[in-house]
Amino acid sequence: MIKKQIYHTYPQKWAQIVVLLGFCFLLYFLNLGQWDLWNPDEPRYAQVAREMINGGDWILMHFNVKVYEDKPPLFFWSIALSSYLWQGFSSFSVRFPAALFGTFTVLLTFLLGKNLYSARTGFFSGLILATSLEFAYLSTRANIDTTLTFFTTASLLCFLQWYQYHKAGRRNRRPTIFIYGFYICMALGTLTKGPVGFVLPLLITLIYLLIQKDWKGIKGMKLIPGIVLMMVIILAWYVPAIWKGGRDY
Repeated sequence: MIKKQIYHTYPQKWAQIVVLLGFCFLLYFLNLGQWDLWNPDEPRYAQVAREMINGGDWILMHFNVKVYEDKPPLFFWSIALSSYLWQGFSSFSVRFPAALFGTFTVLLTFLLGKNLYSARTGFFSGLILATSLEFAYLSTRANIDTTLTFFTTASLLCFLQWYQYHKAGRRNRRPTIFIYGFYICMALGTLTKGPVGFVLPLLITLIYLLIQKDWKGIKGMKLIPGIVLMMVIILAWYVPAIWKGGRDY
C-alpha cells in the first residue's frame, strides 16, 4: 500500500515530459531575445550563418568574406534554418537552435534515466540538468556546446537501447536501427564540433563493454560498417569543403 501511494505521488510519463518542457520553456525560451548578441562568439556565429545565406554557399563557410575554418558547419546550418523559420536574423532566431537542442537534451536525459532505472529517476535527472546553471546559460546563448551535447547524448541513448536488446537476446530489426543510430549521431556530433563528437561516445561505450568483458557486445556493435557509415556522412561535407577551399583549407 505504501509503495502504491509513493508511486502515485509522482506524475506519469507524459505528465513528466510536459513538466520538463514547461521548465525548459520558462528557462530557455521565454526571454531568449530580450538582450543583444554577446561578444565574442554570438555575433561571429550569426555573421557566418548570414554570409552562408547571402552567398548561397552552405559548404564552405565565410566570416567577413574570408573563409571561416574554425568549426564544422552543422550549428551554422541550424542558425541559418532558424532565420528562415523566424523570418530574419534576430537575437531570438540566432539563439533558438541552442535552446532547442538544450531542451531535446533534457528529454534525452529523461529517457536515459527512465531506461536505466525508472521514470521517476529520469524525471529528476532531466529536471536537475534543465536547472543546472551552466547548462541553462549555454542553452540561452548562440553556443555550439548544447548542440554537441545533444548528439553525444543521443548516441549514448541509441547505444543503451541497442545494448538492452543485445543483453536480452532479442533478434529483430530494432537493435540494428539503434546501433546505426549510434554512429549517425556521432557523425552529426562531429559535424557540430569536430572529432570530440565521435571520440567521447565511442570511448565511453567501448570502455564500458571492456569492463563488462562483453566481447560479443563489441563484436555486435558493427564497428567496421558503423564507422564506414559515420565517415561517409562526415566526408559528404568535408570532401566538397576541401575541394572548394583548396589546399590551405
